[in-house]
Amino acid sequence: MTDAADAASPSIFTVTFPGGKVKPFGFAMTGPMISPVLTVDVKAITDTYDAHWEKVAADKKAAEDARKAHLKALMDEQQNYAKNIQQRLFKDVIPELEARRKMTTDADILAKYKEIDDRVKEVSKGLDEVIVQGLVPEFDESLPKALGEKNSQLDDRSAGFKNEILGVYEQDVKKRINGFYNKIVDNYNRSKADVNTYRDNYGVFGRRLAMIKTMLDIEQDDRVIEMKKEIEDRLLALDAVNTQVVKDYIFMQNSHDLGQLEDYAAKIAGLEVQSAEDLKLLNEKIEALFKYSEEITSAEEKAYDEKLKQEEIKKKLEENTGKISGARGEDITVTRDIEEIEKMEAAKMKEDIPVLDFSGKTPSGIVKKPTIILEGETAAETDDAASGSVRTWQKLEPVGRTFPEVLKAEEDVVSVPVEKAKEPVAAEPVSESEKPLLKQTLGEISKASGKIITVDD
Repeated sequence: MTDAADAASPSIFTVTFPGGKVKPFGFAMTGPMISPVLTVDVKAITDTYDAHWEKVAADKKAAEDARKAHLKALMDEQQNYAKNIQQRLFKDVIPELEARRKMTTDADILAKYKEIDDRVKEVSKGLDEVIVQGLVPEFDESLPKALGEKNSQLDDRSAGFKNEILGVYEQDVKKRINGFYNKIVDNYNRSKADVNTYRDNYGVFGRRLAMIKTMLDIEQDDRVIEMKKEIEDRLLALDAVNTQVVKDYIFMQNSHDLGQLEDYAAKIAGLEVQSAEDLKLLNEKIEALFKYSEEITSAEEKAYDEKLKQEEIKKKLEENTGKISGARGEDITVTRDIEEIEKMEAAKMKEDIPVLDFSGKTPSGIVKKPTIILEGETAAETDDAASGSVRTWQKLEPVGRTFPEVLKAEEDVVSVPVEKAKEPVAAEPVSESEKPLLKQTLGEISKASGKIITVDD
């Protein structure tokens, strides 16, 4: 047995493991041998164990964090991709589309803009879906991959939007250029037609003046010369505009330079306004020329007609002036006034003129009103009367000055059969007391041409 002192001394031991994989640990026995206290120090081993599992947990967490970070990075990439496409739409495409759409009223162009707008909205909707799907908390790599494919498709679809819009805008500008061009050409063609019509019809004034005795030469009138020059100047102005437009038009139709096309569209729009104004002025000048020419021609005709009227009155007064013997045997000159003469002439025109009928178709001595055969009427036309054709004589309204009345045949009233006599038909004798003071020539009537037309029965 050991003594008490030895029993009270602690015994310290160290445990080691071969190979060094497990750290050594120590233990000690204290107290009396009869009831020793064993104290084991395994802290080194537990520290190693704890450190291992802490490392395992840390590594696992690090791996998970890395996975999540990787997935987040993948998702962020697709989110940014989608947002960049959206920004391009909102910054470049949509404002461009709205601005160009406001520049036109053409239905075809507006329809093309709408078709692009519908596709822009489809792409925008797809991008919104990509962004919403990026907010899900748990996902794997398949989701960013799918979103990436969708973004790529949306990007491809949207990449050409701006160029499409500018292409439609180019079409719009060229259509506007076409519209202005066609109006200018139309104005020019109308101006040529109006001037040709004016030139064809203006000669009527010279022909009317040639029918009367006048000193007026309308072609030498200063104002006429001036107005004709103004008409030619307007026509030349329209021709100059047309020539300038045609020169540049074909070149511009082959251009794709929007700036150049816009400048030309603005230029040709101004030229269209100018050509419309020139055409308006041209027709105003033509109208003014015809109005003035009608005024001076009518004035000459009226003066000539008044001269003829006064000469006729003088002649009638001379023909209706005679001398009678007074109660004391003196000569008295008797003159009838013109009003009385004209009243008697009118009355005589309404009276039946006795005409002998040698045709054998009616009893001799029948009194009939004469049938007037107009110059130029054919035998066939007069023969129709015998078969009961219906005919009236209609007054032709004069154009410009008032010419002597000319009659035109129309169906409606039965006329009397007509035969031309080979010799002038003599009237039945009229007593001296029935003879008028006015001179009259039976069987003769004057037309507008001044020719004598025989009256047949």
